Amino acid sequence: MSSQDSIFQSQQESDRRFADNSIHAKTRKSSAEHFLLKFHSLTRFYALFHIAFIVALFLQVLSMLLFFSLLTKSTWSAIAIAAFFLTLFSYFVLHFYFQAKKPQQFLELRHEFNDKCIGHLPLEKGSIDYHLSLMNAFLEIAHALNDKEATFYSLSPSFKTLSPLLEKFSIWVHWKDVHKMKELLLLSSINETVAVVKIRPTNLEAHASLASIYLTLSKIYLDPRKANPESPLLWTSPEYASKSMQEKFHSASDRAIEELKILNEYAPNDPWIHAELAQIYHDKELPELEINEYETLLKIRPADQEVLYRLGVLYFEQGHNSQGLKVYEQLKAADEEAAESLISHYDSFQFHELSIESLSN
Repeated sequence: MSSQDSIFQSQQESDRRFADNSIHAKTRKSSAEHFLLKFHSLTRFYALFHIAFIVALFLQVLSMLLFFSLLTKSTWSAIAIAAFFLTLFSYFVLHFYFQAKKPQQFLELRHEFNDKCIGHLPLEKGSIDYHLSLMNAFLEIAHALNDKEATFYSLSPSFKTLSPLLEKFSIWVHWKDVHKMKELLLLSSINETVAVVKIRPTNLEAHASLASIYLTLSKIYLDPRKANPESPLLWTSPEYASKSMQEKFHSASDRAIEELKILNEYAPNDPWIHAELAQIYHDKELPELEINEYETLLKIRPADQEVLYRLGVLYFEQGHNSQGLKVYEQLKAADEEAAESLISHYDSFQFHELSIESLSN
């Protein structure tokens, strides 16, 4: 592959070729539908389990309050209290049991999907096409789960006003299961791609695929509305800001960076590589490294006004105003409207140590 060819385009063509030829389309679709149906049923079962016990406990407490006068007799009050604690005890016992059982059920569901795909592969086991086919199958299911946490319940059009509330409830109840399954599927896809790299260590398409999947994996550890501003989700969990999520994000994105660096050694002038590196550094909040990638990208595509604009914004945000003004002059000659938008970012760099508030104190 020449340095002028886009690695990402080659990877996409490879993905389409193997997706179309390696697994029979009808069988793949049937396996995917079966997987999604079972996953939907499994996660709803656990949600209904929690809801049922919460309702039961609430009704017991409500009954004790409403019939307090009847429960003054020691016998009835003892029965009511015993029933409440029995329900509570049963809930916690079953909860801990299901908590241990659910990850195993997710693994079994993944294995079942994997076996169905393998059973219909007209390819030699262990070959490159074999691993690429499974890689695409896992990716396809993972993408099908995007924003799935908001769609577990639906209402008739006559109750449309309650839809946002129900959607938030659906996300709150199911986001963690959807997240865990997506993580499992993407890791499986990574394993299949690594198998290809082991067979062909210098295959650029394999490294491009691996970098792309690591990028996809890193995104699931970010707040979905941060990772994708166009996300339709009405609510996201604050757990995305947790330390464990951040550690996983940085681990996955660092792996992606390593794969992109390998690609850069073989094709240093491929714009996709530097655009992806810039995006990763943006997500990792490393603006100086992001600037370096946009500067490289601008050398490769000097007429790209979008890259020029983004570079100018970064210069201003990091206090490099002289460089930002140079970009402004370049952009003004080509697109005056974009240049005016860029100059609005002038002095966007904030002096936290020397703010008006600190001076007033």
